[in-house]
Amino acid sequence: MLTLEEGSLPPRLDEVEVLERHQLENVVDGLATLTARTGRAERLSMPVADANGEVATRELVRLGDFAAFTENELLERGENDGNLVVLPRTPNDIGALLADYYHGESNVFAVDPTQGSVLEALAQQPSLWERFQQGGYVGYVVVALGILGLLIGLGQYLYLVVVSLRVNRQRQSLNQLKANNPPGTCIAAF
Repeated sequence: MLTLEEGSLPPRLDEVEVLERHQLENVVDGLATLTARTGRAERLSMPVADANGEVATRELVRLGDFAAFTENELLERGENDGNLVVLPRTPNDIGALLADYYHGESNVFAVDPTQGSVLEALAQQPSLWERFQQGGYVGYVVVALGILGLLIGLGQYLYLVVVSLRVNRQRQSLNQLKANNPPGTCIAAF
């Protein structure tokens, strides 16, 4: 659960205590308030730790207890101190949804019902450039050979286009010769 305020949950009671009426009312009121907050979207300014661990107050949007995010980054509750932390990597598709929702241009938002497992898997997908770098020297050789093959294929295609144009020109000149000379006339070529 993503509760951001101190004291948002009712206080825990000792095991020995018996609930009195006012304690029971406080617990019910606290849970009712928490339940009402889970369905509300609100803009807040709170301290957020970035990827380097530097904490700065940033404006964010919280969607109930499901998600909190800045303009283009998803946030999660930190393990050590409980402060909000920027996810190591926000998937591009989700980042576009965040920006639109943050600026009020859209009311569409992606919620991960697996409590972050799907987002974590999506965040681990490398981009095309990262995949290229993961290939190392073998990948560089494969890509270089692919580009060389593409250039050779393109050269052969251009050569065939030029030859095709020349053959078409020869056919047209033969058709013109046939059209200019009546049938039965002998054409001598030297």
